[in-house]
Amino acid sequence: MNAPGSFRSDGATYYDQPAVKSSVWGARVALYTVLGGMAGAAQAIGVLASALLRRPTTIARNANRIGVAIGAGAGPALLVADLHTPNRWYNMLRIFRRTSPMSIGTYVLTTFAGSSLLAAAGVRSAQVPAALAGAGMATYTPALLAATATPLWSSTPRLLAAEFATSAFATGAAVLSLAEHLGGSDDTEALDRIALVSVIAHAAASIAARREHEREGVERPLSEGRWSTMHKAGIALGIALPVACYAMNAARPSARRSMLAAIGIGVGGFLTRWALIGAGNESARSAREYLRLHGGTQ
Repeated sequence: MNAPGSFRSDGATYYDQPAVKSSVWGARVALYTVLGGMAGAAQAIGVLASALLRRPTTIARNANRIGVAIGAGAGPALLVADLHTPNRWYNMLRIFRRTSPMSIGTYVLTTFAGSSLLAAAGVRSAQVPAALAGAGMATYTPALLAATATPLWSSTPRLLAAEFATSAFATGAAVLSLAEHLGGSDDTEALDRIALVSVIAHAAASIAARREHEREGVERPLSEGRWSTMHKAGIALGIALPVACYAMNAARPSARRSMLAAIGIGVGGFLTRWALIGAGNESARSAREYLRLHGGTQ
């Protein structure tokens, strides 16, 4: 036990206690945020495709199917699992709490699932609400993460939102492109361009966020250890691989490279999201990061 008022020599605790309480979120929540953002962005892209072409498209139909599969299937299952008991889902819908991540997530996901089901059933007026709720699926999580006292998340609120949003549109375009290929169509140039632009934007947001983390002195969880390794792997699969594939496709189109890029974006997006959540939890347990961010001294 350290003397009262002292820190451990490595600055990891304050009075032998974590600086702030870390979240209990892990891989399951990371997967939920990736799938939710992907489905939400896919809905927005599907609505845009229908509006520009002035007719229903396979892109819109695939977006509706993805929205139903995730909004009414995988998303609720993951969220209920994180709530630990299905009864909490009902309780979350009874009372809206704007400070509760699970409350907001429950309402956004419920709206997204319902509107996606209607859109998939042919109710065209439900497409815009599905896209708007989808935008919420892609952006509400980083806003809530940044509102916590967790150093890694709260140090870059706008850049964290940019990372999540750009990743969502990259994965959304990628899954739609993959669905087109699996459906027998290789006409995915427009979707691949959206994915490429989103990937490049995500890379820019990630670089800017890392620089801000360094400036604030909270970069350690993402610069060393397991989360650093996972984050680098996610960057390689989710950014470097698809950029290389799309660059080669510009000279000589290949359906296989397009599909490989789409898979890389999806897997890489999950790994980087899991690393951000895990590294954030680690930063919450360290007095070093917390005091640097808030102007304290060791």
